[in-house]
Amino acid sequence: MWLIKQPLRFNVVNQTAIKKSVFPAPPIGSPVGKDLRTFLDVRAWVRNVAFAKGVWIDVHVFDRHAARIEAATFGLAWEGSAGGFADLSRFQGEIYRGLTATPGSVSPRPNAWLIQYRLYYAVAGKLYTDGILHQLEVADDAVT
Repeated sequence: MWLIKQPLRFNVVNQTAIKKSVFPAPPIGSPVGKDLRTFLDVRAWVRNVAFAKGVWIDVHVFDRHAARIEAATFGLAWEGSAGGFADLSRFQGEIYRGLTATPGSVSPRPNAWLIQYRLYYAVAGKLYTDGILHQLEVADDAVT
């Protein structure tokens, strides 16, 4: 299968990346902990060439020293019709689990800083990419 650069068949409509602590809120006066997670939300417009198709992203997470600390592939699920001959597909989820700290205990992990991903679309025996290296920065662990 050949990889074809074809942004007219599909493209990213919107994208966001956020790092947040999912540590439960403690009772008032109790020590606070952190459980840092990085989330990515990507919505893509896809020309509806055929019913059977695959849309996915290859994601890489880097620290501030440009060292890759995570890599994964995530499928985009069908979200609905975009009108005419197009659909919307979306990935919304956790891409990296960072530092966890509770009173008296720390599980250090590298500080996620830069998210890079590429978008792919497979349909009718052909594989396409939009040819763009998408990049998003997230807040430093100390700020989150």
